[in-house]
Amino acid sequence: MSTFSVSGLASGMDTEGIISKLLAVEKKPLLTLEEDQAAVNDRLPILEDINVKMLELKSLMSDLTYETPFSTKKISSSSTSVSATVNSANLSTGSYVIDSITKIASSSVASSLSSVGASIDPTAKLSSSIPQSITTGVFSINNVQISVDSSTDSLNDVLAKINSSTSDTGVKATYDSTTDKIILENAVSGNKNAIIAGAANDTSNFLSAAGLSSAFQDTSTGVTKMSSVSHLGAIDPAKTINELKFDKRFTGGKIKINGVEISASTAGT
Repeated sequence: MSTFSVSGLASGMDTEGIISKLLAVEKKPLLTLEEDQAAVNDRLPILEDINVKMLELKSLMSDLTYETPFSTKKISSSSTSVSATVNSANLSTGSYVIDSITKIASSSVASSLSSVGASIDPTAKLSSSIPQSITTGVFSINNVQISVDSSTDSLNDVLAKINSSTSDTGVKATYDSTTDKIILENAVSGNKNAIIAGAANDTSNFLSAAGLSSAFQDTSTGVTKMSSVSHLGAIDPAKTINELKFDKRFTGGKIKINGVEISASTAGT
């Protein structure tokens, strides 16, 4: 027999809605548990992956319980001028004769990442700007003499003197502040004739101090060009540290190289 009901027919209240909300409140703990279970299920693959990696680590660590990885062999040479090393723990004990040497170990070398010494100030006097001492006198380019006075001339002054003689020497001079070098090149495009830097009767060492007397002469650009073999601010190792011009301030103290302590003083060379 079918039943017929109308919610709140007598009272006017939505009893069906009230019952649904009461059931939803009762069901909330179950929904929370289902959400927690879903979160745990999401973590399971990660935990399984960690478990696999831990088992792999355990397998690798087991090798450390054996003596073999730590077994060593002592090796010696009958020649005091020859030393040798062994790179295998499985080498059999005994005496061996070396017929030939295929590779000789080389020593480790550490060098500065960049040039040592700050770039010069081309407007300052030569006596205070270039670390290499420059003597006052004359130097020659293509047998034309050019005078220099280290106590009054700056690098720009010397370059101006060279360029004022271009009509006689055929050479022009510039200073590259990026490389901190002087560049001499033939003034006429296409002129690949060698530049004669220096002469026997020169009385100034400007060309050698500027690294030009033995500089390579490049003609790859269609004109002969030569530049200082090193940057002009390169330090003079014979001078004390106080006299040198580093990019950063040098302080005396102690340094260590391979664990060996070395004292460094600003008054030393």
